[in-house]
Amino acid sequence: MEKEKQQQKQKHYGFLLLTIIFEVAMLVIYGLWMDYDTSYNQDSGETDERVDLFYYFFIDVAIMIFVGFGFLMVFLKRYGYSSAGYTYFISAVAFQWAIVTNSFFAQANDSSWGKVALNLEVMIEGLYAAAAVLISFGAVLGKTTPTQLLIMTFFELIFYSLNYYIGFLKVQAVDIGGSMIIHAFGAFFGVSVTTVLTSRKETKDHKLNGSSYTSDLFSLLGSIFLWIFWPSFNAALAEPGAQYRAVINTTLSLTASCLMAFVVSSIFHHGKFDMVDIQNATLAGGVAVGSSADLVINPVGAFSCGLAGGFVSTLGFSYFASKITKIFGIQDTCGVQFLHGWPGIIGGIASSIAIARAKNHRDPYLDEKAFHDFFPRGDDQPQIQFAALVITLGIAIGGGIITGAILRLTTKNAKKPFDDSEYWILPTGENEIGKKEMEMKKIESEKFEKDGEKDLD
Repeated sequence: MEKEKQQQKQKHYGFLLLTIIFEVAMLVIYGLWMDYDTSYNQDSGETDERVDLFYYFFIDVAIMIFVGFGFLMVFLKRYGYSSAGYTYFISAVAFQWAIVTNSFFAQANDSSWGKVALNLEVMIEGLYAAAAVLISFGAVLGKTTPTQLLIMTFFELIFYSLNYYIGFLKVQAVDIGGSMIIHAFGAFFGVSVTTVLTSRKETKDHKLNGSSYTSDLFSLLGSIFLWIFWPSFNAALAEPGAQYRAVINTTLSLTASCLMAFVVSSIFHHGKFDMVDIQNATLAGGVAVGSSADLVINPVGAFSCGLAGGFVSTLGFSYFASKITKIFGIQDTCGVQFLHGWPGIIGGIASSIAIARAKNHRDPYLDEKAFHDFFPRGDDQPQIQFAALVITLGIAIGGGIITGAILRLTTKNAKKPFDDSEYWILPTGENEIGKKEMEMKKIESEKFEKDGEKDLD
């Protein structure tokens, strides 16, 4: 008992030390390198409209990050405090650090070094980066310590901004809703980390790696929050003349993925619905349409993205999840590869197709000037989209493997996977309830085995 207390103190001190060092570093960096965007100081109606527009988008995206993602991941029956609480912590850390890493690579791209002008657009980009980290968090959910999550966030955002620098500043791909840079990157980074960091023996068929009736309802609530606010996520940084298209396309795509998720789930589960599919695959349309959300893809294109995303995502959860775990030993707790990874790849491919169509037909909504305003690489843009997708996957997988290896060499995994009690003070009697649940399951399991032996006799 005394040894366990000593180990808990050591973990506690390690977390405190790293967190304090990080925040002191942020104080210094923000103090020396950040300042307000002076263009917002102008007393004009245009400035007020700009603030109003971006602040409403900022609030919507923040609700997705702190509420939507937080509740989506509370499906684990004994890990609700950690799922919601770590989302809160990680998002705050990622928001601060992403502004630094994004600004560093943006200034490196322009070769112009100076104070970073903080405005609402920069704030929204910080939330986008936090979304990528939370997607990765879903893959390692239940298996990592707070210290490991802090270290993972630190390294992931360096790779995230590096990917943005190469694929979207240098190569000049377009990805307004982040199908590639946010969703595909976050998913495959997280899957790579969990593959290197955790052993299949540690978490396979763990008794707490599952949901309860109540936890699934809270998770569905998080999914609904994400679903409602996803149009703002895809439209927040679109050009004013294209924002309405991003909202329309995203909404149509989400409705299509919602319907497809119910249909495919029913097919795979013989007329019944699996709550895992409904919590996740219904959102795949928002991911799949992200890269082309602000483009002229027409309602048919938006529906097509949603249907494809919903189908592939549900197929992943219902059919491929168990096979991937069995064959490759990948322990992707939330199945982020099926909600964010595969639909993110669809989104990148869809943007290439949409741009090729615009190039060949010069859609009336995109005249020659508008075409080149939207697509900086002109007629080469479709190929550029594919290149950016490949770059994103390469950096995500490579960065995830490196980060997972660093975590494995420097820290120890959670001793009690999928269990809040290791790091949270639980309400009185909650531990006893958990123990009783496990005892009842053990009794039921033993009874089932005995009944089976009788049947064999």
